[in-house]
Amino acid sequence: MLTLYLSKTRFIKNLIIMKRIIFFITIISGLSSCEYDNYDPPQSELSGRLLYEGDPVGVRQGINIFQLYEPGWENFEPIGLNVKQDGTFSARLFDGDYQLVLIDGNGPWVNQSDTIDIRVDGNREMDVAVEPFFMVRNENFEIEGSTLKISFDIEQVVESADLQFVSLYIGKTMLVDNQFNANEKRLPSGGIEDLDETISMEMDISGIDQEFLFARIGIKTKGSPELIFSEAEKITF
Repeated sequence: MLTLYLSKTRFIKNLIIMKRIIFFITIISGLSSCEYDNYDPPQSELSGRLLYEGDPVGVRQGINIFQLYEPGWENFEPIGLNVKQDGTFSARLFDGDYQLVLIDGNGPWVNQSDTIDIRVDGNREMDVAVEPFFMVRNENFEIEGSTLKISFDIEQVVESADLQFVSLYIGKTMLVDNQFNANEKRLPSGGIEDLDETISMEMDISGIDQEFLFARIGIKTKGSPELIFSEAEKITF
């Protein structure tokens, strides 16, 4: 009986000790969590535009073309940049030194191997120059009845680039590209006799059940996964 009593007493003491240990661990974890939560989020903003000779470069919404690094940290993972369809980009960052790299092969332009050094100390604006394979020029949109008629020119920037197709995209919202659209009309390169001539296309829009739409022209280059786009045009009818 004495042995049983001593064993039970020892068990109770050990249980009390374990409860105290768990209590202190919980308190310490809570304090650490509070300390972590009290860190201010990044307040500085890095923003900019994709440009070709001063003109905005239109792309697909959310295109993954940038890698932004902060050297000196053990975790050297790239920081994401939000790229919009009009070629503008932005990210909230802590003040510090960063390196910006364009991912090879992810954009509709010539690869760039240069690393751009960036110092962020408060809000920072910067433009990134690219050399697209093609550009959409002099686009014009008009509606006749239930038909959308467009005309545009193609500027071939890189002589060695091969055109794959051009497409007309329409959508019910401003967000319109080859992934987000209500309809597409494609013209393969074989249907274009001369790139120096103005191109015309038509699309039936009788299925649009609102009084306006947004339209964009996209150009696909052979060997490139992405298209270059014109600006999204709002058309009321």
